[in-house]
Amino acid sequence: YGKKAHVKMRTLPKNLNIRIREKIDAYAFDTAANQHMVKRIVNTDKYRLRVGDWRVLFEEFGDTIFVSAVEPRGSVYKR
Repeated sequence: YGKKAHVKMRTLPKNLNIRIREKIDAYAFDTAANQHMVKRIVNTDKYRLRVGDWRVLFEEFGDTIFVSAVEPRGSVYKR
């Protein structure tokens, strides 16, 4: 997790934090089975994972997933 994503995850309610971590872990464990939850962001090397109204932005480096942001749906793309 990047610093911004780590801070955001700590401030979220516990049930939402657990739900997001479970989705990330499920995708990391079996990317092919969970591909329907992930889309590539245009003109970048980042992907987004949809978890309800929240979006998780991440990059893949081989077997490693680096989470750079966890934000509500409307504000995550305003960068």
